[in-house]
Amino acid sequence: MNVTTNLGAVAVATTGDGIHIVSEAETIAVQVILTGEPDACIMGIDGSLDGTNWGQIDTHTFSAGELTALSALFYVTSKPVPYIRVNSTTLTIIERVLASIVYTGTGDGTLATASIDDSSPVETWTLTCTTGGATGKFSVVGSTSGAQADATVGTPFDSIVAFTLTDGAVDFVIGDEFVFNSVIDGSATTLIRYDDSE
Repeated sequence: MNVTTNLGAVAVATTGDGIHIVSEAETIAVQVILTGEPDACIMGIDGSLDGTNWGQIDTHTFSAGELTALSALFYVTSKPVPYIRVNSTTLTIIERVLASIVYTGTGDGTLATASIDDSSPVETWTLTCTTGGATGKFSVVGSTSGAQADATVGTPFDSIVAFTLTDGAVDFVIGDEFVFNSVIDGSATTLIRYDDSE
């Protein structure tokens, strides 16, 4: 028996790598392991006779229970082909987190308690100081969501993205900037088990 990873920790719909099965197994077990907070997952199973031209031979839609358990185990039977691959045809992970917060500027204040709405797109956020001082203002722009209302230092900001800019010993000045990304916090990994004996 062989066990191989076909689709390694992907966070969006992705085509898996093809696997050559020497003896065209009659039954293939497929296990999909999810992380994060998945909202939907549909796996497509493709077969090929030459490893180049692919056609779908089966699908598996995660049930509510499988989404909660973050795992599914299913079988492809009576469809022997020499090549197989598993694709995440639909993969919706609803949990978003902020990553890679980078600050450039003069002021020594901070960006605190930052969070992102789980329904937001994956994008880059830029906060730029437009009015300096202890109660300065920052423009708030998402690369996909566009311009939001201005944020004021010392006042909690709550929109698609939520945060508080805190003043430091040195006030923010015009042009000071925070840049960060909202990213998907979750993935799907697929394991395939088959009998590869001649």
